[in-house]
Amino acid sequence: MKKLGLVTLFVLTFTLFQNFTLTTVNLDNYQVNEKVRIKHAKELLGKHYKKSIAAKFDKETVLNTELLHIVETSLPKKYVAKSEKITKALLSEANRYDIDPVFLLSIIKTESNFNPLAVGTSGEIGLMQLMPKTGEYIAKKIDMKYRGARTLRDPVKNIKLGAAYFHYLREKFDGKAFRYVPAYNVGPGKVTKAESRKDIPKIYPERVIKHYETFYKRIYESQANVKQPLWAVNTTTTLDVH
Repeated sequence: MKKLGLVTLFVLTFTLFQNFTLTTVNLDNYQVNEKVRIKHAKELLGKHYKKSIAAKFDKETVLNTELLHIVETSLPKKYVAKSEKITKALLSEANRYDIDPVFLLSIIKTESNFNPLAVGTSGEIGLMQLMPKTGEYIAKKIDMKYRGARTLRDPVKNIKLGAAYFHYLREKFDGKAFRYVPAYNVGPGKVTKAESRKDIPKIYPERVIKHYETFYKRIYESQANVKQPLWAVNTTTTLDVH
C-alpha cells in the first residue's frame, strides 16, 4: 500500500507540473507603464472602461510576466525559444508609443494568431500582418533597415513596425480608436471615405476588442487564482465612439 501511495503521489505531482510553464526570464527592465496602460484602455473602451477587467487589474509589476506566458503558450513550437525577445519587443514598443501592450497582443491574435510566418490573402506578412509597402514606408520613418518579406518575417522587427504603424494611425485619426483600429485593417483612406458615409467598419474592431478583453480576463484570473479559486467574469464591449 505504501508503494502504491508513493506511485500515486509521483503521478499526481508529475501531472501537476506538466500543466505549468516555468519562466525564469528576468523582465525587471521591461515593466509596463501603468499610467499609459490605463490611459490607452480608457481610449479603447471609453464609457465601458470602468466595468471592464482592464480597470480591475492593478498589478502592473506582474503584467510583464503574464504577457510572457501568453506569448510562450501562443507561439508555434519552433518559435517558443524566441518568447523572451518577442515579449521584450512588445513591452518596449508599447512604452515607446504609449500603447497598452495587451492591445498589441490582441492585434497579433486577430491578425496572425501568433504565427510569425503567416501570409494574408492580400500579401500581408508576419505577426502583425503588414503589407510590404506599408512596412517599407514605416521602416523609413523609424530608420530601420528594410529587406522586404525577410524583415516582416522577423517577429521582433514585425512588432516594431506594427507598433510604429499604429502610432502613425493613432496620430492621424486624433486618438479616436473607432477610427484608427479599423484603419489598420482596411487602410486610412477607406476609413476616411467610410466616415463621410457614416459607415465606419465595425467587425474588425469588435474582434480586436473581444481578444483584448479575453486576454485581460486570462491575466486577471491567473492572478486571482494565486490566492483564491478561479472565477469568471463575462463582459461584452465595443470600441467607444466619441
